[in-house]
Formats: sequence, structure tokens, C-alpha cells
Amino acid sequence: MDTFLGPYPYEHFKKWVSLTNHITKDLLERVQPVCKKISSVTELAQESLHTRSKTSESVDTVSSITWNQETLIRFSEIPKQRYPDGASPVEISKYSMDSSYALHSLINHMKDRKEILAELQFAFVCFLVGQVYDAFEHWKKLLNLLCSCDEALSTYSDIFDALIGSFRNTV
Repeated sequence: MDTFLGPYPYEHFKKWVSLTNHITKDLLERVQPVCKKISSVTELAQESLHTRSKTSESVDTVSSITWNQETLIRFSEIPKQRYPDGASPVEISKYSMDSSYALHSLINHMKDRKEILAELQFAFVCFLVGQVYDAFEHWKKLLNLLCSCDEALSTYSDIFDALIGSFRNTV
């Protein structure tokens, strides 16, 4: 054993396993930052842009501050459009109340349909352990998406069963 490790309360081991049981190595490779380090504070990077002045031959240097892309957690993008292209007004109303289309679109961009649960768990653990507020926001968005589906309950019943099982085991 490592002499620098603290004591672990084994009575909570089962809860930790249920909090992470859907997370796979493939998911970690996809969502973890390029630098493989998760930080509670998003790192910024300064970029220098060189522009030529219209009135003279001089070159001006303008700095801009952006997110350091290598340190960002690469979560899946939740579809902003909640209905299919060319949808009728009835379909637009339906999918604005029922997030099933958005869930289906999100799952289609994943290798495995249960990856959405793994990403939900990963976001929660990043917030809980790493205190990453962006992960908490992503967790809330994913949970809201899953909890506002009606039509998808029968299509993705295995996902919803596993979601309820995850919540039941953590209480």
C-alpha cells in the first residue's frame, strides 16, 4: 500500500461503484481533457493576433484570451434543435415538450447507447470530487434531457432502467 494514502471508509464502497459502474475506458478516452488533468478552474490561454494597420505599414499585435482547449472536458454536445429539420408545427410543439428526438440525436453520435449514462456519471463525479462547475452544469442538462422524454421511454427502456437503478443504489 502507498504510505501517502488516507484511510478509506469501506462502508461507502458500494455507493462509489454504483456512481461509476457505466464509465468505460473508451468513454474516458473520449471525454477527458487532452492534457489528462481535470481542474476545478478552467485554464485560459492568451492568443496573439497580428494585424496590419490600413493607414500604415506597421503591424499591430492584439491579444485575446480564450479557453485552453487542452484542459476542457470534452462532453458531448446536447442538441440545441429539439425537433427534426422540416418538422411540421405539430412536430415542433411535440418535440419541444418531449425531448425524445434530442435524446435520439445525442445517442446516435455515441458508440454505445448506454454511453449517455456513463457521461452522466462522469460529469457527476467530476463535480463531486473535482469541484468542476461545468461538469455539474452538463450533468443537469443531461438529466433534464433524460427526465423530459416520453416517447423514448419505450425505445430506450434499458437506459431508463439503468438510470433509475443508479439513483436507487446511491441512496
